[in-house]
Amino acid sequence: MLRRASDTGPPSGRCMKWLLALAVLAATQRAAAATLTRGPYLQLRTTHSVTVIWDMDAPARCGLALHLPDGATTVLGGGTAAVCEIRVESLSPGRSYGYTPLAGNVPLRPESVFRTDDPRVPFTFLVVGDTGSGSPNQNAVRDLMLATPADFLLHVGDVVYDFGFDTEFFVPYRDLLPRLPLWATVGNHDVSAAGGVPWSGFFITPANNPAGVPNYYSFDAGNAHFAVLDSNQSTSPGSPQYTFLDNDLAASTALWKFVAFHHSIYSSGTVHGSNLPVRANLVPLLDKHAVDLVFMGHEHNYERTQPLRANQVVAPGTGTVYVTSGGGGHDLYPLRTSSFTAYAESAFEITRVAIDRGTLRLQMIRADGVVRDSLTLVKTPPPGCGDGVVNQPGEQCDGADAAACPGLCGFDCRCAPPPRCGDGVRNQPGEQCDGADALACPGACRADCTCAARCGDEILNQPGEQCDGRADAACPGRCLPNCGCADPPVALDLGPVADTSIVGGKQATWDHGAAGDLDVGLKPLPAMTYLKFDLSNVRTKIAKATLTLTCIHPSTDGGTVYPVASSSWPEGNSTGLDSTSAKGPGLKWKDVDTNRNGQIDPRDASPYVPDFTRPLASLGPVLPGRSYSVDVTGALASGAGSYTLAISSLKSTPGSYASRENGTAQGPLLHLVVAPSPRCGDNRVNQATEQCDGAASAACPGRCRADCTCQPLPRCGDRTVNQASEVCDGADDSACPGRCRADCTCAPPRCGDNLVDQAGASSATGRRTAPAPDGVVSIAPAPRCQAAVTTS
Repeated sequence: MLRRASDTGPPSGRCMKWLLALAVLAATQRAAAATLTRGPYLQLRTTHSVTVIWDMDAPARCGLALHLPDGATTVLGGGTAAVCEIRVESLSPGRSYGYTPLAGNVPLRPESVFRTDDPRVPFTFLVVGDTGSGSPNQNAVRDLMLATPADFLLHVGDVVYDFGFDTEFFVPYRDLLPRLPLWATVGNHDVSAAGGVPWSGFFITPANNPAGVPNYYSFDAGNAHFAVLDSNQSTSPGSPQYTFLDNDLAASTALWKFVAFHHSIYSSGTVHGSNLPVRANLVPLLDKHAVDLVFMGHEHNYERTQPLRANQVVAPGTGTVYVTSGGGGHDLYPLRTSSFTAYAESAFEITRVAIDRGTLRLQMIRADGVVRDSLTLVKTPPPGCGDGVVNQPGEQCDGADAAACPGLCGFDCRCAPPPRCGDGVRNQPGEQCDGADALACPGACRADCTCAARCGDEILNQPGEQCDGRADAACPGRCLPNCGCADPPVALDLGPVADTSIVGGKQATWDHGAAGDLDVGLKPLPAMTYLKFDLSNVRTKIAKATLTLTCIHPSTDGGTVYPVASSSWPEGNSTGLDSTSAKGPGLKWKDVDTNRNGQIDPRDASPYVPDFTRPLASLGPVLPGRSYSVDVTGALASGAGSYTLAISSLKSTPGSYASRENGTAQGPLLHLVVAPSPRCGDNRVNQATEQCDGAASAACPGRCRADCTCQPLPRCGDRTVNQASEVCDGADDSACPGRCRADCTCAPPRCGDNLVDQAGASSATGRRTAPAPDGVVSIAPAPRCQAAVTTS
């Protein structure tokens, strides 16, 4: 657990050294590490926990380096996956934590910081909606959010529109999401994008409704309660959402109550306007529970209503204020004003809400940073833990009012006992763990509050450990979770099995398959390069793929690399120097430009059209004689087979690269870093014949044999004394030679067992006789040959 009584300041020198070590490690291992493709982003923020999610281009061991408020660092481990989700729990309320996502031991990006919730202190949140566009306007609103301090972000829907979650959400917000926890609302465009599956796949919600579905839920933040609905679904009385909202708001004792959904029910917009059916369904319920603010989107503008109750304007503080915040970046909609309007503007904007106990301040901030609307609401909060005054039965202290226990006032307004080993909280120098507060060594906390040696403590301190986390000198960057070393990756260099240029205009029917140059550019004729690689013999996972090209002719834009779905195209045998190349059998511009409009784009029906929605890498400006390398790993994720890459440039200046037929310069080269082939001895159970493998011995701990099979469990009858109950076992009978019984115990000695092994036995040659009444055993004389006696 990670409960902390106080924040002792910035990370210590030890933490900074660790960060430097991570940076060095990243530099030395970059070639073999997975690459961050999405995130990290924060979900489910509470007073004591948060969930961190990120995606990588290849499966890797998920890890999270967590920097605690006292400067200590711990690493949380997860499984091996391309999508990592790590729940960080037992945090302290209102504290800031640094974190770094890891692939294995390699940091994927610089450290980010989040802050846990604390209902005792002021807090701020941002509201934004209808953002998905990937446009400069969305970026301007994003920059405003980056410059506006806040504790979390409430998005009121339409994260995505036409171009996908990466282009319209994760890429624009890549610097915002790592530090600002997100609570998401389902918009109509979010649903229309693949049936809403991506939305529920990317975002995690409490799903704390009877149906357990993610699209409507509630949460607490500060001294406020939020209920989030899906206005794409029914909100009519008796519906699951209506019943949930009624019960949820009734159960909340929070000072402030807010509701959020996508479709605006009080809007003066001219495109959608007010959603009257949802208004009719929900307003009586919102009035009933005295909801303070309702946040909405859908109309691409900003509008705040007067306080309303039963659809009528009422005095401040006696009704609900409805805020439409739909100016997040998509095209703006015009609007008018209505009788309920307090302020309205068609502008790119965010809404900022700051709450300090009983005072709420709302601002609409335009993308240019100008505050265009503001609202202040004031309530008298009832006495409670967190108000800074000891004023209730059961309170021993309250924040600064802690005369009874200076510095030891707990989150529950009771005095915490002085720190000690055994109090279940790691709260003293030298403590590595304390009872259940054992995040540094789960299940291995000793009575003296130090961690017992174990695989995972990042120290080589046990027999059989080849490495342990960052203690990986034996195999840098290749330490497995079982503390064994993974085999090093294998490097392969492959040339294309085919390469060609296709050229438009008067050369649209020409074959360029045997040319020495590979052309890209728009003028004088549009040209595109195709490269085909045969990876059919690459049977293991590709960790990294790098394409290297040698420039022949310069260009201000060397082109962007895209994947191509089909690799069935022929290379051809013509050079493309004159019209005779039209007779060549290779791939030609006309084979791809099926609609004959002089352009190659998604409207063409050819299987050789590049997937322009998946740009892999851009080459940038290129100069003659120089080589340029780009990462194309994302195109080769399907494993063994044939792959085609296309290079296209939108610049008018033509450029070219050496082809495989070029006799002077190096042709295209694909450098692969692949996982080693499975073998017995690689510390992984990865073959059908293996039951165990070195450190991977969960199936038979301590009994993994050199041939990667499990040695059978000890048993009576295996001819080895190897159990506490065994005195002997078959031929292993040194304890009682010749007398080992079938149950692995020794039979008692007896006369006739050819051993002198009983009291009273004699080594004299003769026969034993029955004991005399006095217990004395006599020995009869042994028979002997006697000489014949003769008499004279």
